Amino acid sequence: MIYTIALQLNCFDINSTVTYLRQSRQAVFEAWPSKILNDNQNHICQKIINGKEFSISIQIGTNTFTSTSLYTFDASSEIKIQMDCAVAGQCLYANINQFSIAIFSLYFPTDDITVSSVAGSLRNRIFDHLQCKSQAKAVVSLVSGSEQILATTTPVQECRLSPSSEMMNIMAFLGTQQISQIPFNLSAAPFNLPLAIQPNYITYVNSLPFVCASRPDTAVCIGLSQTLIQNEFLNFIGGSKNTISVRYQGAPTLFNQNVKFLFTSIQSSQPQDCFASSTLTFYDKYLRVLADPGACTQCSLAYFATLFSYDSVYLRFVMNINEDYTGFTYQNEYKVTDYHLGTKFDKMLTCEMMTDVNACQTQLPLVLENMRDNSTIRLALVFKKNEAVVYKALYTPKISQPQIQTANVSIFDEKVCIKFQPVTDNEYINIQIVLHDLKIDTQVLTSLSTTSYCNSLSSAQIKSINSISQQKLQLQATATFGTQVVTEVPVMLIQQGSHPVYIWIIASIIIILSSIAVVLTVQCSK
Repeated sequence: MIYTIALQLNCFDINSTVTYLRQSRQAVFEAWPSKILNDNQNHICQKIINGKEFSISIQIGTNTFTSTSLYTFDASSEIKIQMDCAVAGQCLYANINQFSIAIFSLYFPTDDITVSSVAGSLRNRIFDHLQCKSQAKAVVSLVSGSEQILATTTPVQECRLSPSSEMMNIMAFLGTQQISQIPFNLSAAPFNLPLAIQPNYITYVNSLPFVCASRPDTAVCIGLSQTLIQNEFLNFIGGSKNTISVRYQGAPTLFNQNVKFLFTSIQSSQPQDCFASSTLTFYDKYLRVLADPGACTQCSLAYFATLFSYDSVYLRFVMNINEDYTGFTYQNEYKVTDYHLGTKFDKMLTCEMMTDVNACQTQLPLVLENMRDNSTIRLALVFKKNEAVVYKALYTPKISQPQIQTANVSIFDEKVCIKFQPVTDNEYINIQIVLHDLKIDTQVLTSLSTTSYCNSLSSAQIKSINSISQQKLQLQATATFGTQVVTEVPVMLIQQGSHPVYIWIIASIIIILSSIAVVLTVQCSK
């Protein structure tokens, strides 16, 4: 029989909120850690479920919203998760608007535990012109004479706009500063929208071309293209503006109706298939970058040389704890000098190898500590000319944070045993333990399970170990990945003696039992 534990428990503050988005028919759950939990609640929230993965669902009447991925519960951090309607075509505003409360449920599959409660408030966001578009991407070309920006978006299910005029202005902003605006006729190219659907133009206008050579502000367009490729986290915003007639204080007046959207992906228009997949593995003081080669249809130095002049190649690391670029951000680069495109990239990097050593040492730990499921993580292959970026290919890597930690070292009469947590999965590494001047090496195939490895000692090694006391024994370990060396691996000496500890324990138990037996025998003989 399978039992599921269901707890009516709120680990969050009373001001938690569920916001229903009418336009996209989604629900957003926001909550903050509670500071008024009793001992039992604290034990559950901060011990039992803390650090565990969970899925979340929201119930508003008969309408259910669910998350599509797992999140990690952090009892000390705020949470913000956006969920889709569980049944396509449902979760309509007319149904949601009848209710005033929302119930949230967190399900932890590992322990088969469900934690649920009522959100502090339920809100409806009816019209939000900042939510009329999603998945906004900008693809940029810096090829001389063909500079352009192609912006693409995906419409949401519903975006309520007033009937628009035939003329629309395409806008671009960096932060709050408008840097570009050009008028388009909706009935002409490139949109060619029939008059009947022009009032709902925002649903159909999802490709916004900025071809610099055909624009009146060519120099501004080229400058914008260069700026977008050069930097990350620019808060680059696109949008459209229509002038519509509305009645204000009883008289008709003209009003600008704006729609804006944030670009979260900006990359070059040239081929992006240099890498097929990539993984960033973060150790205590090291970053391992592993990237498998892609199709490489045109991924070669010779090909790129035909498009633009460059003098250096970098790997750029881009991280932000939220998808909308809020919160901790991190950006750094490693200059590539010994890698050939089309081959596997596998290298251990240190902060000293990055272009910004201080940012690596101070900012990167903050990002890793606050990493979330909706974090923005990118690995970029970047070409530069005179320190200016001329090409950038973006890849979304997998993230891994294993622990390099030798669990214990046990020294016996004729062998030394090493038991440690795996550093990587299914890969040979070398572990070296140094006992003063005595070096003990072992090569192992790491796996997901913790395993012990023992090395037999020579008579000279045994004599060397016995000549020093445990208090003076100095331990250090080094792990080697190919030619890359990871030093300062933590080591803990568990025991030193002729037999494992459990043998002494068993021997002690036998002696105690024998003593008791002798005493009882003597008493009985009396």
